[in-house]
Amino acid sequence: MTLTSSQKPFRLLVGDREVQESDLAALLQKHQLLPELVKRMRFAQVIEGIEVQPDVLEQECQAWCKQNGIAPQQLPQLLAQQQISLEQWMSSVENRLRLRLFQEREFSHRAENRFLKRKSQLDLVTYSLLRHSDGHLIQELYQQLLHGEATFEDLATQFSQGHEAKTAGKLGPVPLSQPHPALAEVLRTAQPGQILPPRNLESYWLIIRLDQLQPVAFNETIRRQMLQELFDEWLGAEVQQTLNTL
Repeated sequence: MTLTSSQKPFRLLVGDREVQESDLAALLQKHQLLPELVKRMRFAQVIEGIEVQPDVLEQECQAWCKQNGIAPQQLPQLLAQQQISLEQWMSSVENRLRLRLFQEREFSHRAENRFLKRKSQLDLVTYSLLRHSDGHLIQELYQQLLHGEATFEDLATQFSQGHEAKTAGKLGPVPLSQPHPALAEVLRTAQPGQILPPRNLESYWLIIRLDQLQPVAFNETIRRQMLQELFDEWLGAEVQQTLNTL
């Protein structure tokens, strides 16, 4: 692909096809690239209006190095290995900081309320799962578990047909929003250590045991997650509003 602009007329050559400037809008729509372009443009507009003080940017760069276990004097060599200039890296850090400042300004007053609405999906769950397509086998395995004739771990390793067989049936901790909604609802109301009766879900029969349900607190990590979600929703609405005008 060859792209030229500058002082010369726009010319884009893709393979043996030359694309005219007048064709770009139609091509963006045809290949469903227009929403992404609008999203990137709106994002750039948002962050370019956020002012960052030099000392704040310096603190952000130092915090990044500390978080990633990198001494500041090692940074130029690391960036060179990745073929990234120091200016490019600092611009990236500055843009992330601008985004965070925008999110704080626009959405911080809504973060905790969103957390409260989403809390049931954010709580962390650890559970054991045994699944098989043969319902009769699952019933037999369930009886073995009830009567203490085998352990959940041994049966899951031997019989489970999902990736949990590699972890002796153990899954998690994961947010309750991650498992299938029907499975999440069962886990939300189960008691720790309880082995639930077999149930059918899509093409499998399941035996489930809740190991631990860990409520999530509204800490700084969760607050930033809520800010990001609020921003993503806002940006999505901005993109859709722009596309609706076409």
